[in-house]
Amino acid sequence: MPLYRIIVKNAWLTTWRNKFLWPFGFLASFWGIGSTYEVVLRSLDLSTERELYWVRLWHDIISTGLNWESIKELFANGPLQVVLLLFFIILFGLVILFCFWLFTCSEIAVIKASSALLRKREIGNLFFESKEDFWPVFTVNLIGKVLIFLFLLLLSYPILQPLLGTEYSIPVLMVYILFYVVIVAVVLIISFVTIISDIHIVVNKDSVMSAIKKSWAMVVNNWLVCLETAILLFVISILVGFGLVLLTILLSIPYLMLFYLASVVIGSIVIYWLLLILALLTGLLVIFIVISLVTTFQLVLWVELFEKINNKSAVAKLERLGNVVLPTK
Repeated sequence: MPLYRIIVKNAWLTTWRNKFLWPFGFLASFWGIGSTYEVVLRSLDLSTERELYWVRLWHDIISTGLNWESIKELFANGPLQVVLLLFFIILFGLVILFCFWLFTCSEIAVIKASSALLRKREIGNLFFESKEDFWPVFTVNLIGKVLIFLFLLLLSYPILQPLLGTEYSIPVLMVYILFYVVIVAVVLIISFVTIISDIHIVVNKDSVMSAIKKSWAMVVNNWLVCLETAILLFVISILVGFGLVLLTILLSIPYLMLFYLASVVIGSIVIYWLLLILALLTGLLVIFIVISLVTTFQLVLWVELFEKINNKSAVAKLERLGNVVLPTK
């Protein structure tokens, strides 16, 4: 029985028919949970870095003039500046926390609605009910992001410099490829455990530790299914990216013609700027729709796969092909 054809079809129909989930999907996209292409692109990006992230961050801080000397001078000038600095630091921290609260609750809302629609249950007040699961899901996502960052950091240039600095040889190249594949595999497993833990928390109301343990067991027992799903989502993301580029080119043609008419034929700078603003708004709208659609689809698909695994009906494509070629007695 086909697996991916069914879950992709169901996830697409659920996403398309329930457009009220799209704004939640857009906000959830800032977490990047379940996005396989993000893991791959970040691993490729870090493998070419020449400085560690914390070194670059410290350089950026120093370049802005914020250092120990400037902080001491600030304290010496009077308490008002210190109070203002602390106020803005606290305000900035609250804004960041609010953003993460918004992103996390949006992810929870999509998962909760997907599960309810799949099980044909009534959908309640999504955002209000999502607040109940905020801290467990936020904790799992934060742990996952930190672990992914630390493992991907092993691919950064300073870590690999002793290996990359040696003379070119086939053994060195093979070791590098093996190291790269192992790190990316570990990062993918962490991303699988993270998204499935989130679903465990939202759907089954598990605690953080219980969700992680169950998700780990689920990924270990169904690693091939998870890997095939990740590859499928990666291919879909690439196709969507190409489609977005093509759509951008098609939409730009009429705007270019209108720009030419406004600037050359009519000669109105006002019309030109109005068209420019309209073009920017159209571009932002297209990006919003694409990101919302893709992220919502990914989360819904993971919920679909979660239910299939729970029902013992998730069989990997390679495993099914193997049973066809070498049928069991």
